[in-house]
Amino acid sequence: QGCLRRKTVLKEGRRPAVSSWLRYWVELRGTSLVFYSPKSLRAKERSDFKRQPCKQSSVAGWLVVPCAEDADSFQLLDPARGSRYKFRPGSGGCSAHDWCSYLRVSAARLPNAI
Repeated sequence: QGCLRRKTVLKEGRRPAVSSWLRYWVELRGTSLVFYSPKSLRAKERSDFKRQPCKQSSVAGWLVVPCAEDADSFQLLDPARGSRYKFRPGSGGCSAHDWCSYLRVSAARLPNAI
């Protein structure tokens, strides 16, 4: 778990008209990524984020790709929907390499094998 910034690269096969970096607190639970919205723009610690999750996505069957041009970023690809998201970890938490390792294990699991 940790603070991540997320940017939508493709959503259902299409580039969004506007794509900005959004900050979330993200927890990996089994095969699901659980997102928590920030209470303020400067949120970095868990207490700076809301208690209730705002999104949850299963990553079972997704592809995890480290970014070659940016060692501090990685991408998650949903081949079923044609969506692609770029993530950048905040300082002081898990590195992009660590996130990739954990996500690869979760993405390889079956959804009901939690």
